[in-house]
Amino acid sequence: MKHLPDWMHLDITPDDWHRSPLSNESKRRRSAVRGAASGFARLIASVLTDDETAAHAGLLQSIDARAKVLGLVGLIVVVTLIHNLPALLTGYLFCIILAVLSKVPFRRFACAWLVVPFFSAMLMIPATLNIVTDGRHILTIWQNMNFSIGPWQLPTVLAVTDAGLLIAAKFILRTAVCVSLTVLLASTTRPSRLFRGLRMLGVPQIFVVLLTMMERYLGLLIRTAEEIHLAKISRSITVGTLHQEQAWVAAGMGTLFRRTHILGNAVYLAMISRGYTGEIYLLKESRWCTRDWMFLTASAVAGAVLILLKFVN
Repeated sequence: MKHLPDWMHLDITPDDWHRSPLSNESKRRRSAVRGAASGFARLIASVLTDDETAAHAGLLQSIDARAKVLGLVGLIVVVTLIHNLPALLTGYLFCIILAVLSKVPFRRFACAWLVVPFFSAMLMIPATLNIVTDGRHILTIWQNMNFSIGPWQLPTVLAVTDAGLLIAAKFILRTAVCVSLTVLLASTTRPSRLFRGLRMLGVPQIFVVLLTMMERYLGLLIRTAEEIHLAKISRSITVGTLHQEQAWVAAGMGTLFRRTHILGNAVYLAMISRGYTGEIYLLKESRWCTRDWMFLTASAVAGAVLILLKFVN
């Protein structure tokens, strides 16, 4: 007759039950964490593997990758240098027009148009206050207060200024335009053609190879990390101490690194055995055409217009 293991004879108190993965409280907490992690993994995987947009018959899809890199990256540089609100609004409108003509779905721009402005606004909240940016008070948070926190004396008047709001609006618009242009470049170009275009423009070989391998295997590594986490949860009866959880996370990182190292060696040997010399080629190399030169000209004109609008009061 086999005896039960010692851990099944432990007395479980109500406090231990609340810490157990089977409790409702623990389930809610873990489901939220797992949901966020799974959502992030799905987002990364969809971004890396979604080629539907690049296969559409749109404006940017028909442009050579080299022309798109030169044109759109040049516009990003121009946008980072301008500080005029009409110019930034014009650049934002230009991104919307390109997205519509290229048939880019809204879900690909949800991050650029919703999430990025939100986090940019969170970062710029201090800049809108009178203690950072002087100006006319738009919204008074408090006034005539004499309050201190330890050695720090709080201001007697704290308010949102018009100059601070203008600075925050410019920063949010600039960030949204730059991210939108980057999303346009990535979503309308297949990764293989984008990396080949970067190489033909003179980007170092090792940099392009690392980008190619990252794009190909990042989704796989994320799924592996998610499986390790799920395997640990399915074998846990009670939540461990902070030290135990930290030790498990460190062990999981080591396991993932070991798997990554083994996979990298296997892939490299497979590439060498198939004649890989460090250069990436496509079955059908692209050539410059009139459409590409027209796009570069239009990008240069758009950049010049944004620079001219910079001097408009």
